[in-house]
Amino acid sequence: MASVYPDSHYATGYASDVAEETAPIAATPYWLHPFFLVVCCLGLPALVTYLLPAAVFESEWHTPKVYDTENALSIAYAIAAFAAGMLVCWFWKQHSARSGYVGEEFPGLLVRGDWMRGVFLVCAGLTLMGSAVWAIYSAQQGVGLGDAVAALRGDSEAVMRIRAKAATIPGITTFTQMGMAASILAGLLWFRDNAFTVRGLFIVIVIAAFLRAFLRAERLAFIEVIVPFGVALLPSLIARWRSVAFRMLLWFVPLIAVVALIAFFIIAEAGRSYASKREAGLERGAVDYGANRIGGYYGTALNNGAFLLDTLPPARMPYFTLEWFWKFPGLPFIDGREMTGFNSDQLYASLASDMNIEFNNTSGIFCYEYDFGRTGLVVVAFFCGAAAFLVFRSYRRGGGAGLIFYPICVLAFMELARIPYLTSKRAFASVAVLLALVAFDKLLRISAQMKSRIY
Repeated sequence: MASVYPDSHYATGYASDVAEETAPIAATPYWLHPFFLVVCCLGLPALVTYLLPAAVFESEWHTPKVYDTENALSIAYAIAAFAAGMLVCWFWKQHSARSGYVGEEFPGLLVRGDWMRGVFLVCAGLTLMGSAVWAIYSAQQGVGLGDAVAALRGDSEAVMRIRAKAATIPGITTFTQMGMAASILAGLLWFRDNAFTVRGLFIVIVIAAFLRAFLRAERLAFIEVIVPFGVALLPSLIARWRSVAFRMLLWFVPLIAVVALIAFFIIAEAGRSYASKREAGLERGAVDYGANRIGGYYGTALNNGAFLLDTLPPARMPYFTLEWFWKFPGLPFIDGREMTGFNSDQLYASLASDMNIEFNNTSGIFCYEYDFGRTGLVVVAFFCGAAAFLVFRSYRRGGGAGLIFYPICVLAFMELARIPYLTSKRAFASVAVLLALVAFDKLLRISAQMKSRIY
C-alpha cells in the first residue's frame, strides 16, 4: 500500500511490516480525547464532591468534609489551563506542514514489529518472574493455599492476612509493574502474524493481575493492565470491525465502563470489607455498599487532598512529581523526606486521627498542587494540556509516540482524582520503557529523513 506521507520512506523499511488498512481519523472515539477524560474523571468528581453536604461525608464515610470552594477553584483553574494548552497546540498544528491522512494502520510507527515483540517478551518475562518470586516469598512467609481460597470466596480477614504476610520486595516486586508496558505492546501486536506467544503471555499476565486484585485487594493491578491494552488495541479493532453495530457500540463505551467499574468494585468489596461489616450488623445490600464505596474512594480522595494542603507545610522540592526518584530501589543515600520536607508518616497519622484512614488516597491533582502551589499547578496543567494534545494527535494519526505512550496517559487521566499515577513509583518501570521506545521511534524517523535527503 502506498504511503500517505509526502515522502514515501515513512512507509517503507521499518514500517512495512506494520502497515495495514484502517479507518478514518474521525473514527477515533470522542471519549479518548484528553479533555473529555479530564472533565469526566476529574471535573465531575470535583463538582459532585463540592456539592455533597458535610453530613454525607460524616454519615457515609465517617470523615469531616475539608474540601471547600478554594479547592474547587484550584481544580477549575487547572482544567482551564489544561484546555488552554491544548488549544494553543491545536492552533499551532493547524498551520503545520503535514496534514492528516486516512489509510494505513500504523504508518507513523517506525519501530519494527519484531523489535516490539522482543521488548514485549522482556517486559512480560520480568512481570511474570516478579510475580512468581513474590508468590514464592509469600508462601515462605506463611501464606497458604487455604488463605488464597478463602480470599477468593470473600473472606476479608484472609485478604488482610495475605496483605500482612505478602509484603512487597523492593526491586523484585518492581518487575511486576512492567505489566503495563507489556499490555500496551500486546495490544499493538495482537493481530500480527505469529502473535500466539504474545497473546498467551498476556493472558497469563491478566490472570496474575486478577489474582493480585482479589488476593491483595489491589484493584488497580487489574485495571492498569486492562485499560492500556484496550486503548492500544482499539486502532486495530476500528480498522477491522467496520460494522455499524460496532461503531454504535463505541459511542456507549463510557456508560459500559462506568457499569463495569461499579460491578468490579462490588465484586471486589464483597471479598474485602463487605462480608466482615455484614457480620458486624451492616444492613446495606452488596450493590448499595459497593456503589457507596466507589463514591467514597473518589470523594474522600479529593477531600484528603484538601486536608493534605491544609495540614502539611509546602514542599521544598516536588515530592509526588518525583516519587519514582525518591523511592528508587538501591538508592538508600537519597532521603526524599529530608530533601522535600514531605513526611508521609505525619500525613497518615493525621489521616488516622482526624479523618478516616480506611480511605487514605490524597488525589492526584492536589498532590501536584502540594508540589508546586496553585500558580505552579496552573502552569504545569497548561504544559500537560499541550503535551496531551500532541500525544493524542499522534495516537489518532497512527504515530509512534501516541500508539506507544497514549494508552498509559489514558489511565493517568482516569486516576487523576484519586492518585498521581503517571509520576508514581508504581508506574515508573513501564513509563521508562515506553519513553525509551518513543525515543527510539523518533531516532528512526530522523534517520529516515536524513537518508531521504541524501538519496
